[in-house]
Amino acid sequence: MKLMQKGLIILFSVLLTACSGLANYLDTSDPRLEGEGVTLSETIKTKDLYGAWAFATEDSDPNDVVLIFALYTDHKGLAYGLDTDPKTKVETVGAEYFTWQFDEANKELNSIIFQQLDGVGNNLTKKDVHKVEKHKVDLYRLDNEKLAIKLVNKEQRLIFFRMPNETYNKYIKDRPDLPRLK
Repeated sequence: MKLMQKGLIILFSVLLTACSGLANYLDTSDPRLEGEGVTLSETIKTKDLYGAWAFATEDSDPNDVVLIFALYTDHKGLAYGLDTDPKTKVETVGAEYFTWQFDEANKELNSIIFQQLDGVGNNLTKKDVHKVEKHKVDLYRLDNEKLAIKLVNKEQRLIFFRMPNETYNKYIKDRPDLPRLK
C-alpha cells in the first residue's frame, strides 16, 4: 500500500508540473495556459463526473497528502484522505461516505454525508452523520478529455485531477467494501 501511495504522489506531482501549476488556479483566461488545450466546460452532464478524482502533494511539500474523491454510478460517493507524517511515517486517515445528485442546469453537486471514518494508523473511529453539502462544480478538459474538477462552496475550494479507473482500483484493492470502477 505504501509503495502505491508513493507511486500516486509521483504520478500526480508529474501531472501537476506538466500542467504549469494548473492546480493552483485553473483559470482558463490565464495567458500562461493559452494554446495548452485546457478548456472550461460550459455544460456538465452527470455522467461526466462518474469516476475517481485525486490530488496529491508534491514531493517537496512537507506534508505527504493524498485525497481521492470518487463518484459512483449508483450515486454514492467517497471522499478519502491520507496524510502521512514524513518523519514518523504515521498515517492519519479520514473518509466520508455520501450520496449525491448533480443539478446539471446550475452545475451544483448536492451531497448528504452519512458516515465518517477518522483515525491514526489502524485505530479508526466510525461515526454515522447527516451532513448536507452543496458545491458549485467546474469541469476542465485537456484536448477535450476530462482533466480536473473544481468544487467550491463557502468553506472550501477543492481541485481534483481525473484518476484513471485502473489506478483507483489498484489503490483500493485492499478495501473490498469499496466499489470498483469499470
